[in-house]
Amino acid sequence: MQNMTYARLLLSLLQTAEGYGLNPRHVLDNAGISLDWLKLPFNKIPLRYLLTLFRVVHEYTGDDDIGLFAGKVAAAGNIYSRIHLLNISRNVRDFTKHMPSTDKFLGDIGESQTSREGDLICLQWISDPLLDNSERFLADMVMAFYASNVDALTARPIAIRACHFRYPRPKNIEALQNVFGTNLLFEQERNGFFIDEEVLEYPVIHLNKALLAEQPIESLFDQDERADPFMQELFDCVSRLLPSETLNVELIAAELGLSKRTLQRRLEEKQTKFKDVLMEVRERQAKRFLRDSHLSMTEIAFLLGYNSSATFSTAFKGWTNMTPSEYREQHGEGE
Repeated sequence: MQNMTYARLLLSLLQTAEGYGLNPRHVLDNAGISLDWLKLPFNKIPLRYLLTLFRVVHEYTGDDDIGLFAGKVAAAGNIYSRIHLLNISRNVRDFTKHMPSTDKFLGDIGESQTSREGDLICLQWISDPLLDNSERFLADMVMAFYASNVDALTARPIAIRACHFRYPRPKNIEALQNVFGTNLLFEQERNGFFIDEEVLEYPVIHLNKALLAEQPIESLFDQDERADPFMQELFDCVSRLLPSETLNVELIAAELGLSKRTLQRRLEEKQTKFKDVLMEVRERQAKRFLRDSHLSMTEIAFLLGYNSSATFSTAFKGWTNMTPSEYREQHGEGE
């Protein structure tokens, strides 16, 4: 089975190439990539095309830091991961805890892990062994993506105390130092960067309402739910974690500080089940996104935890007896 990634990463690399003055169509033609493949950011594309595109851009520019710049572009332009991170994170600790859930924004190129080492926290990326020949590009891209996202989470500056790379020391490390600081070590056992443990308590910035809906999250609750602190906390928790691939009753119970059985018992007391709560939160959030944002169907599906817009559309029609597009046409902004 071949490794896959998303069109949005190729678009980030293409945007990086444009910054060097390259013609995007010429670059794509030389890489054997059709522009049609990139029309939707979450189109799945074999990873080999991203690596081919990197090699073509590298041949044009001769710049070994292409991956670094592409990772920063991907983080800055990826509204979906920013929304996801702000939804699941109350502070930086939450982000590190749920960091693996952001891996799906990158595709099948490895996995992230977080570990404590003394007074430091290491955020590391473990690449697929089959991709070692392209590790410099991928390591720079992924770690710049994560470092940029961490930096965007909070209004307080976050210092990277050290950064480790598996690949050999390049001749010029100035661009790497600009992103990861001056304490860089090469030919290490892993790719990862270190931050102070105290950073974990930094609160995240408030979600920009322009990205989502104008209403606060409390507007999703009816009057009875607002009067029930447990149900309000439950709905809030499920809403924050919707995009997570690991969303289940065990995860929600852990987030609420309860055992799985205790959560199930409390839901039984409310005469409901976890699957019903999940469905209701998805329906309410879907309506909210469709009414009050300009997010595409693919983006909304992703934020609700669906693996495709078709799956989301089927679910939405089951809830409302109309398609998402029909609902937006009737209830969206300007209607």
